[in-house]
This record gives sequence, C-alpha cells and structure tokens, in this order.
Amino acid sequence: MLEFYTRNLRDYFTARTHYLAHLSEDQSGLQRVLARVEDLKRFTNDNENKVLDQFAELVREKDRLDYHAALQGILKGWLFVHIPFTVSLLIFTFVHIVLVFAFSSGAP
Repeated sequence: MLEFYTRNLRDYFTARTHYLAHLSEDQSGLQRVLARVEDLKRFTNDNENKVLDQFAELVREKDRLDYHAALQGILKGWLFVHIPFTVSLLIFTFVHIVLVFAFSSGAP
C-alpha cells in the first residue's frame, strides 16, 4: 500500500489545483487516479480493499476541494475586472452629467 501511495497518490495529493482542468470540467485526471485504485483492488484482500476505498474517497474529496478553489479563484479575480470598470463607469457618468448641464444652460 505504501508503495502504491508513493507512486500514484502522493503527487496527486500534493499537486496544486489544476484551474483550467476544473474550469473546463475535465475529469480525466481524476478518472485516471481512480482507475489506478480500482486496478489495484483486483490484487488485494478485503482489509486492503477498505483502505483503497478510503483512498478513493480522499481522491474524490480533493477533487471537489480543488474544483471549489478554482471557482473561488475566478470569483476573486472577477473583482479585479469588475471594480475598475464600475469606477470608470461612475466617473464617466459624472463627467457626462457635468457636460450635459454645462452645454444645456446656454441653449434657448
């Protein structure tokens, strides 16, 4: 089990969030890791199968956490786009109102 973990699962658990894969709903990495766990089940006894089931659940949980981290990253990044555009829109609105009053006061 330890050898399987170090060869297959350690890199998956220590890897950073794959933002593009999660945003594009690509689950090939998750399916590949789960397939390795399922393949090993054929060669193990019942007690080891329980451990492998726990590994599979941990892999799914990390995938869910990475997915949420990717979505939260997009939401946080959206503020850096949304706030400057909103502030510029407010400034242009104020300038527009000033110009409308400036040019409308001399009209008959």
